[in-house]
Amino acid sequence: MLVEALDSSVQADVRLGLLAPRAAILVGALPRGNQPSASAVVIRRGLTVRQTAVLVREVADAPESGREPVLARWRDGRQPERRSSLRTARSVAETIALDAATIRRSAGRLQACLTATPLAALGPAADVVGKGLGDLQGVLGGLMKTIAGAVERASVS
Repeated sequence: MLVEALDSSVQADVRLGLLAPRAAILVGALPRGNQPSASAVVIRRGLTVRQTAVLVREVADAPESGREPVLARWRDGRQPERRSSLRTARSVAETIALDAATIRRSAGRLQACLTATPLAALGPAADVVGKGLGDLQGVLGGLMKTIAGAVERASVS
C-alpha cells in the first residue's frame, strides 16, 4: 500500500537509504505532485521524522496554490509563520483515543522488557521496579474496571 501511494522518485529515495521508511510514510500522505519536492526537502535538510510530520502537515493544510511556497520556505530553512499561541482543545473522544494508543504502545514495550529480563536480573533496581510494577497493577486493575463499565454502557445504548 505504501509503495502504491509513493511517487517513483520517492520510492527510489527510500531504496537508496536517503529517506527513512517512516518519513516516506508521512510524505506518502501528500499528493503525488508534492511528494518529490517534500522528499527532497527532508533529505537536503536532514529532517527528523517528527520534523517531517510538521512539514507534511503544513503542506497538506495549505491550499493547493500555497503548497509550493511552504516547501520553498522549508527548503530555504526559514522559520515557519508564527501560529497563535492558543491551541484548539482536544475533544474527549480525541483524548481517549490518544491515551488508549499511548497506553497500548507503552504496555507492549513493558511486556517485551518484562518477558526478556527477569526482575532479579536488575540487581539493586529490582526493588524499585517491583514496587512501581505493584503500583501499576492497582492502577491498571482500576482502569480495566472503568473500561469494562464504559464498554458495557455503550453496548446497552
